[in-house]
Amino acid sequence: MKNWKNILLTALAVVLLIGFAAAVPSPSISDEAYDAYMDLALSDE
Repeated sequence: MKNWKNILLTALAVVLLIGFAAAVPSPSISDEAYDAYMDLALSDE
């Protein structure tokens, strides 16, 4: 019976980690945001 508890807890941990990874937004930025940043950086010089 103890073995089943470990398996269920491990499965729960995996599901929670996958859910957290899916909920975190991607670190990539859009092309429009990159262009706006580059225009701002160039205009400050």
